[in-house]
Order: sequence, then C-alpha cells, then structure tokens
Amino acid sequence: MPRDAVIELRFDRFLLPRTAVRQSASLFSGSRDGRVFLEPDYDPVDRALRLRLPEGDLLQPGLLYRLELTVPGSDPASDGIRAFDGTPLEEGPLPLDLSFVTATAEPALGNEPAPPAAPSCEDIAALLRRAGCADCHAGATPPLGLGLDGPPALRAMVGRVARQTDRGPYPGRPLVNPARFGTGMPLVDAASPSTSYLLYKVLLADGAYDVEEGSCPAPGDCDPPGVAELGRLREGFVRGDPMPPPGARLVGGLGTLRALAAWIREGARCP
Repeated sequence: MPRDAVIELRFDRFLLPRTAVRQSASLFSGSRDGRVFLEPDYDPVDRALRLRLPEGDLLQPGLLYRLELTVPGSDPASDGIRAFDGTPLEEGPLPLDLSFVTATAEPALGNEPAPPAAPSCEDIAALLRRAGCADCHAGATPPLGLGLDGPPALRAMVGRVARQTDRGPYPGRPLVNPARFGTGMPLVDAASPSTSYLLYKVLLADGAYDVEEGSCPAPGDCDPPGVAELGRLREGFVRGDPMPPPGARLVGGLGTLRALAAWIREGARCP
C-alpha cells in the first residue's frame, strides 16, 4: 500500500453523514494507542467514504497496519457507521476490518495530475438546463420556489430549506444533525453534498447513473444504488418527483451527478 494512499470504502446504502466521521474508522499499527489520524470525506453519489491522511503526512514504511470500522452500539448516539435511516453497520459477506503492509519506497512527489477544477455556477446552470430540470423550475414563481434556470436562481438556493423537508420545529430554518435525517435540509448546503436536498432529487432521476463507455476505470466505480435503497430514499425524505421528472432521462448521467456534487463540495459559489 502506498504510504500516502487514500482508503476508499464503498457501501450498498446511503450513509447518515454525521456517522461518516473519523471516530467510525480506526487505523493503527501495533497497539490501538498508536491510532493514525484520518480525515473522512463522504460522497453520497458513489456511496463512498474516503479516508485521507492530513496533507503532508505519510504512513510509516514497511509496517503492517490494520483498519477497523466501528460497529454502533445499542445507544443511538454511539459511534459507528449507520445508514441514513439509522440502520447500523453490521458484519456481512465482507469483513469490517482489513490489514495491509505499506511500501518501503518514498511516494513519488509532484507526479500526480492535478484534480480537475470544480464546475462553475454557470456550468451547473447549463447542466441543469440541458437535463431538463429548468423546463419547469424557471421564471419568477417556479414550483416550490425552486429556480434552476441560471446563476441567480442557484445562488438563492444555498442555505435555504427545501420546502419538501421543512418539517422541523422552526419553519424555514436549516437543521444541523436533526433526529430524523432529511428534516430541515437545505436545497444546497455549501461544501456538503451529503446534506444537500437538490443532489438527492437529481440522483433519483431516470438515467442518473448512465455512464459513457470506458469512463469507469475499475469494477464497482459506477455501480448505481439498488432499487430497494432508492425506494428507502423516497420513503424517507426525498418526496415528489425526481429531477428531471419521470419520462425524461438525466442528460449526462453520472457525469452530471458528479459535477453537481463537486460544485457543492467546493462551496457552491455563484457570482
């Protein structure tokens, strides 16, 4: 394993974002007292939890490391990974711990390609127009107050509670870590795709996980959610029609989903 590797864990269910934290995974060599600090990043599009070392840190060379995932206890507040509806992680066909030995060589520095720039607000507006989302959600009085026809409309969504989730004790106020996930969820939660209602509405669309031939480098990289899991989202908190509505496939498929998530993750900035 490279000493600067990113550990990526993929799940068959959407996670409860507040449980996709560093307390839910332990990486250590030898005693657990020597636990390595990891920075988690949960991606709801791929249902992936990526664990990174802090910038500049490296694992020790040629050592055996063990990664353990935390199984929640009976207390709902206990640490551990849970699905968005509170279902705890449990042992299945794959183990909840794994071991690996780090490379002895120093990692190559400066040879990794720079990550692609996040889409701009104008890029996202154009994607949503091509996808057909703005066919209905446009103008001065769009359905549910949700405009998708240009940067000004997108800017107005950031930090504003989605009407279909506005069921909390304080109408119009976004809630942080509510008892029921999805309550008081912002349409766009800047820097947090996993708590942005718009992303979930789009990933439920027909064709949301369509991919271009050759665009998935490894098996499992582009697997769509299961039918049962999509049903749980609809029953849980994603109400009404997806975007675009039934009968219209999402133009760009998985590429559009990932672009939308990248824009949100980088702060959902609009001029």
